[in-house]
Amino acid sequence: MSVHIPDDVKRRVRREAGDHCGYCRCRQDYVLWVLEIDHIIPTAQGGTNEEENLWLACRLCNHYKGTQTHGRDPLRGRRVRLFNPRYSVGLATSGGLRTGFASSAARYVAGRRFSRST
Repeated sequence: MSVHIPDDVKRRVRREAGDHCGYCRCRQDYVLWVLEIDHIIPTAQGGTNEEENLWLACRLCNHYKGTQTHGRDPLRGRRVRLFNPRYSVGLATSGGLRTGFASSAARYVAGRRFSRST
């Protein structure tokens, strides 16, 4: 089901995200497709279209995440909630990856899996 998200909401989300994918932190300048609006909690899992549930994601991250909300922590073997870029964005500022998230992002993109929450 396609959902309409108003253009002003999309602009605010893009501005807040700093034109970066919330998961792998790729900048819009470095990806082939326009960064997509991602539902952090997918609508298929009960997520809403409220701005607080939206963030930017590159096509690779958005499509791989799909409707997942949890993943397996590879270190402890426990089921954990996936990383929420909206609440962790303060850890990333001028030009660098989040402290504690850089290795997780690399494992996510290279290993095509979600790692433990940070």
